[in-house]
Amino acid sequence: VAGAAALLWAYKYADQLSDPATCQDASGVPCNQMIRMMLEQGADPIGADGQDLQSISQYGRLNLVGALTATPSE
Repeated sequence: VAGAAALLWAYKYADQLSDPATCQDASGVPCNQMIRMMLEQGADPIGADGQDLQSISQYGRLNLVGALTATPSE
């Protein structure tokens, strides 16, 4: 997950890599919070019908393409 987060950060905020502590999205949301939302919203649900694996895995399986195409909402 850390590698996916680093790739998303470099892709989305390439112009702000020099100082991650002050990085913010255009709407004022901190970059780390935006990256987390993208990873969470891009995740694939897991488990067969009737299984509740979301309680174990929180958001599901990491999907980098889903994260890259996610439009985070707060």
